Amino acid sequence: MSEAGGRSTPLHCPFCAGEDLRPDEAAATAWRCGECLRVFSVRVHGLAPHPVGMESR
Repeated sequence: MSEAGGRSTPLHCPFCAGEDLRPDEAAATAWRCGECLRVFSVRVHGLAPHPVGMESR
């Protein structure tokens, strides 16, 4: 699920859907897209609560 050091590997760039992603030095969680040259970070904030009235699936 994640590499050593706690960095999760995204499969696609959130901006261009490119797959040429490499770790970036900007931050410990930063990724650089080789296709659109953007640097981005992905962070999980937690789980959302189950909406009231929704059945478990």
